[in-house]
Amino acid sequence: MSYYLISTVKYDIAPAAEDIAYLESEYGDYVFVHEGQELSGGQGGITIETPNIVNLIGETLYVYMVLETQDGKLHYVGNPEEPFSFKVQIEA
Repeated sequence: MSYYLISTVKYDIAPAAEDIAYLESEYGDYVFVHEGQELSGGQGGITIETPNIVNLIGETLYVYMVLETQDGKLHYVGNPEEPFSFKVQIEA
């Protein structure tokens, strides 16, 4: 299983892996959690469900990704201090 923390702000101190895996959505701060299958070969997508999606057009989002292994342990993907960032693409 993979978990994603997607935010419009870059955290000064990266959240703990447990916080990312069990965080609840905070729509007012544009912070979202997506739980899904692991992405393989760069394929797949992340869905953000929010009534405020129009407010995200053109935003740079920062993504923190955590994988949960079969033994139940959580592992960061990449460097949590330098999250992957990307420009939003809105799809209907």
